[in-house]
Amino acid sequence: MRQKSAPAVPSNGDHLTGTLPRRKMQMAVGEDGLIMATVRAEAVIRVPAERVWDAIADVGAVHRRLLPGRVTDARIEDDTRVLTMPDGSEIRELIVSIDHHSRRLAYAVVEGQKLPVTYHHATFQVFDEGEHSRLIWLTNVLPHAMAAAVQARTERGIVEIKQVVETEAEHSIPDA
Repeated sequence: MRQKSAPAVPSNGDHLTGTLPRRKMQMAVGEDGLIMATVRAEAVIRVPAERVWDAIADVGAVHRRLLPGRVTDARIEDDTRVLTMPDGSEIRELIVSIDHHSRRLAYAVVEGQKLPVTYHHATFQVFDEGEHSRLIWLTNVLPHAMAAAVQARTERGIVEIKQVVETEAEHSIPDA
């Protein structure tokens, strides 16, 4: 597949790129002409990478450690994470990999997505930046026409994750 850049999605926070997410969208075009969007959301989090990774890798605690309010419960069934939303609906995500060395989590939504997508695969990766970290959330989605809707959700989500992780770090007891 060859990569083709698409225009960045405008946002009210673009002038604050250092602290809010940086956004980017790309399209991958296969030999068959099928276009798959890759949506990117990125945030610098004022917490060391080890602590951010600990929250991301705790796949059964999304509702407590990453997105409280947006997700009301999470449970693990074999290799699947089941998220319960505030309206009672459930989203099933296949946990593809948890790579502690690379601080990378990959998952695929396999059931319950309200958007009319036929493919949804995403990764979170945490990078060490000294006392801070960089969280990158990449999502591949089909059909490409759903990219803007997915982009809006990931942008809101990464801002919420940043706020929750930073607030938790501010209120926790430092490691001895």
